[in-house]
Amino acid sequence: MRICVIGAGAIGGLLAAKLAHAGEDVSVIARGAHLAGIVENGLSLLEEGQEIVARVAASDRIAGGRVARGNFPLGLSQIRT
Repeated sequence: MRICVIGAGAIGGLLAAKLAHAGEDVSVIARGAHLAGIVENGLSLLEEGQEIVARVAASDRIAGGRVARGNFPLGLSQIRT
C-alpha cells in the first residue's frame, strides 16, 4: 500500500520506518535539516539492539517533488501544534 506520513519527526518517523520495514511503499513530508538527513541517510530506528534503516521518498511538499507519484490510499498526519 502507498502511505504518506506528513510530519516525519519522532512519532511520524517511527511509524514510517516500521511501515517501510514491513514492506509498505512509504513517503514522508519533513522540513529543513531533518528532511536533508532523511534524503541522505534514510530513517534509522534502533530497537532491541537491532538497527533498521528505511529508505523512503521524502519531500517538503505534498504537491510536487519526489513524493508526488499519484494518490495515496493512506495518509498519516503526525504534527504537533
